[in-house]
Amino acid sequence: MGTVGSTASTEFAHELRCSGYDGVIFTGKSEKPVYLLVTNEGAEIKPAEHLWGTVGEETIKILNKEVGEELKKLKPKRWHLA
Repeated sequence: MGTVGSTASTEFAHELRCSGYDGVIFTGKSEKPVYLLVTNEGAEIKPAEHLWGTVGEETIKILNKEVGEELKKLKPKRWHLA
């Protein structure tokens, strides 16, 4: 099988770059549904079975709530300009 590629638009590319990454390469195949959570602290593959079968808008609502709660656990980086 040849190489399969994909691109992402909207804010994803910008947000990924702001987290310190130039791109993402996945190899292999997950046995269960997963998604990638990228923060300034690193990247983590998270389970997504609970999202299986939801429509786009509902998926976004669920992820915003879930990821928002996850991000609140991180200490925000504060920048002070002199």
